[in-house]
Amino acid sequence: MLLFHITLLFLSSFAYAQFNFFGDMFGQQHQQQQQRPAGASHWAQHLESGGHNFMPYDQLNLIMKPSVPCSHYLCPDTHACVETPASCPCPNEQDVKCLIPDAVDRGGATVICVRGETDCKEVEKLQKRFSK
Repeated sequence: MLLFHITLLFLSSFAYAQFNFFGDMFGQQHQQQQQRPAGASHWAQHLESGGHNFMPYDQLNLIMKPSVPCSHYLCPDTHACVETPASCPCPNEQDVKCLIPDAVDRGGATVICVRGETDCKEVEKLQKRFSK
């Protein structure tokens, strides 16, 4: 009789674990998505927790307002307002900005920021090597 009760207890806990697993998979996952912070608050929380900090947190708060006044192009890394995407500055002062002309769009260019011993000549050599 004792063996019957232990077996029944074991099977009921096993069944509960199985159904709880499916409940978590279908019900709880939806609740977790609703609890996530959205937009700028999520990004600020990421930076505060040790994410890639390209600028001080207080400056990030100033630029992450719902509406940034810019009538031209807002650079994604620096949030600078410039005439064209190729005019965006590099995120760090130590970086050197290199422009790689676009083969399709004659007025366009790709911006690459390099740092250290590398300069734009090295980037141009790599661009020519891989564009063949």
